[in-house]
Amino acid sequence: DIYDTVIVPVKPTVSKRAITVAADDKTKTYGQPNPAFTFAITEGILVGTDTEEALGITLSCVANESSPVKAGGYAITGTSNSANYQVTVNRGVLTITKATPVITATTSYSMTYGDIKFFLDATDNSAEASLQYAVTESKNPSGTVVEKDAIVTVDARGYVTITGTGTAKITASLQETANYNAASKDITIMVDKAANAPNMPGTSINASNRCNTVGDVPLPSGWVWQDADKDEELTEGTEETATAKYNGADKGNYDNESVVVTITRSTCEHVPSNI
Repeated sequence: DIYDTVIVPVKPTVSKRAITVAADDKTKTYGQPNPAFTFAITEGILVGTDTEEALGITLSCVANESSPVKAGGYAITGTSNSANYQVTVNRGVLTITKATPVITATTSYSMTYGDIKFFLDATDNSAEASLQYAVTESKNPSGTVVEKDAIVTVDARGYVTITGTGTAKITASLQETANYNAASKDITIMVDKAANAPNMPGTSINASNRCNTVGDVPLPSGWVWQDADKDEELTEGTEETATAKYNGADKGNYDNESVVVTITRSTCEHVPSNI
């Protein structure tokens, strides 16, 4: 050979492999922590036994637990510190949806007509709305629908006043807000009749001699003699029976609204004078 062997040192240049990934879109509910962010390779392939960890990708988002619902959501962005890959990270979107508030309340009350005003113990976890109350349905003891305020009324604070007997439905509700859905809970109020109507007369009355008929005999406020008895004549010293009936504005709300009364008309009280 006329040529000598020549060895020339070569320093190869190894460039990073280009690869593109896309951050996955995510969804969470307002007030909750961010979900785990993930990505998918959209262009390029990993070399050999390399895994996605070799891409050195860190994904992040400016949103946190207190971030509000926002049209278009929040960008999920990423960076890479890979020594072997030139990574392009395309953004994803974190969408925050409205939370559904929880209303906690006793859902059934058993009351008696005449009970004092009471408070509904409803609470909620909404930070943006206040509970509102409304009577949404009322039925009398026979199941017939009546005026909504015929059984109970409720004020803005949740205080309930009993106005009649039957069953009423009160709805506690929260209006929709920027970060919360609307919510509601139904509360049933069952009101039983009271035992006795007020001012019930006794079962016996000693009437004045001036009372000629049952209707002449006075009764407590709210009570009247039934029509069939009020014209019955009274005889001195003789017992007569008649039925008194409750006729107050709230009649129908008591189990006992009538009473059978024994009436005794007194004898003449006039003392003759000597002439």
